[in-house]
Amino acid sequence: MRLLYTVLIHISGWFIRAAALFDTKLSRWVAGRRHFPVFPEHDQAAPVCWIHCASAGEFEQAIPIIDTLRQREPKWRFYVSFFSPSGMEQYEKSGLADFFFLLPLDTPKKMNRLIQSIQPAAAIFIRREIWYNLLLTLRNKHIPAFLVNAPSSENDGLIYRIYLQKTMPLFTRIFDTATYGNTKTDRVLSLPKTPFHDEILSDFCRDSNVLILGSSWETEEAHTAAFFRQYTAQFPHLKIIIAPHEYDDTKAVQLEKMFSEKDGITSSVTTYTSYRKSSNKRVLMLDKKGLLKYAYRYGQLAIIGGGFGKGVHNIAEASVYGLPCWFGPHHGKFEECGSLIAEGLAFSYDDYTQLESQLKNMLSDSNRLHKIREKLQQHYAEQSRCADKISNEIRKAL
Repeated sequence: MRLLYTVLIHISGWFIRAAALFDTKLSRWVAGRRHFPVFPEHDQAAPVCWIHCASAGEFEQAIPIIDTLRQREPKWRFYVSFFSPSGMEQYEKSGLADFFFLLPLDTPKKMNRLIQSIQPAAAIFIRREIWYNLLLTLRNKHIPAFLVNAPSSENDGLIYRIYLQKTMPLFTRIFDTATYGNTKTDRVLSLPKTPFHDEILSDFCRDSNVLILGSSWETEEAHTAAFFRQYTAQFPHLKIIIAPHEYDDTKAVQLEKMFSEKDGITSSVTTYTSYRKSSNKRVLMLDKKGLLKYAYRYGQLAIIGGGFGKGVHNIAEASVYGLPCWFGPHHGKFEECGSLIAEGLAFSYDDYTQLESQLKNMLSDSNRLHKIREKLQQHYAEQSRCADKISNEIRKAL
């Protein structure tokens, strides 16, 4: 199997390099791996703990583990690798780890060189970052490997389940979400306690019912725009904050057209960077990174993007503030979605008609909205300190 896997990895690398000639995101992926990482020199008496994440969302789940281990092992150094360049770009200057780098292509030669360069005392992988050659190399070098926030594989395809049967035994210890909880909870629980005030958001949201679109794609934006145009008069205090999954000048123009007033000309949209105090605009696009997870504190409801694509984005960042969340039907691989739906604290919808009915009922019932907020706060309070339990188990295994 290893030979077949390695051949497929090489083919994938060639394909990505070819496709990068026509795709900006892939060109960044290739450019970031053009040179092998140069690691800082460090005292051999200071063990390196290496954490690998797919992108920014997975790193958010790793932060509670890093923080907890730092407290218990102050001599340790923490290296963090990303698969996606967007995660690297967002956090490489954050100071949340000692060194950040992009994971090279998962070939035996590169993984041997990488591990020889890092010489980690332990390697931690977040969620679905399961790389066969990397794990085999760690096993052969007797370096403990841990999988944190491992999801259920029940909804995965047959080929991927076969792959997991080969790779999962290579981990020293697996911390599944069903047994140990999700470190994402520890991370998001700190958000409402983090001091944050923003004059623009405060001014825009004042005396309003705010619906926030988090990491939205065009489908969720179109649904929200349709609702906004139809119910502008019925809900005069309704305002919208949109944090697109990806934004640029084209996205701003697209949103202006979607949310135009009934005359089709006057736009309801302003952007964060162009906002003017006491503006009469009712739709605000966040065109500045890093704001969304704090902006949720100004909202009352949220629609989370991705559910009409590959999968729902982070709903915990919104629901931890007590916001009921809506998202599309592709949420089967995300346990938190299912548990919140079962408790009546989050809602999946298949089309605009469902969303329209649910939003209208919620906006018309402030008492129900208040009860959901209270239940969500209780829900998250009961799931805290997951990172402590996992960190203690990791230290015992070393």
